[in-house]
Amino acid sequence: MEDEDIAAFSTQALTIICFLEADGLRLCLSFDDRFCSRDLERTQLRHIETASAEDMQQIWGWNASVPGNVSTCFHDAITATATHLPDAPAVDGWDRRFTYAYLMHAANGADNALFVVFTSGSTGTPKGAVLTHSGFSSATRY
Repeated sequence: MEDEDIAAFSTQALTIICFLEADGLRLCLSFDDRFCSRDLERTQLRHIETASAEDMQQIWGWNASVPGNVSTCFHDAITATATHLPDAPAVDGWDRRFTYAYLMHAANGADNALFVVFTSGSTGTPKGAVLTHSGFSSATRY
């Protein structure tokens, strides 16, 4: 893959793709010159500012307090919505649409885990990260 290939498909202001090759590491860089200057090519990543001081002040203001934990299983939130809006779309994709009533009919699974994300792990041994109902409910509430 060459820089031109990345530029043709990238929708980001800056895209960096790393390739591990037999003789080392190859980096392909693509950037939108409306947002990034040509000098960026020679700048270390740690020196690239992605947000202004004003942006950071606003972000820290939004995150000044940590919201409380929601001790609710995510499926309970789905159940509540399904009770009030059974025919409303719960999942609406290009190829299929599921109502809340359908999800309630099809739902089953573990009491504690909402889903598991698998990674190769730093050792190359696959590992699973479990996302709990409470953790997901807390994240989606706020």
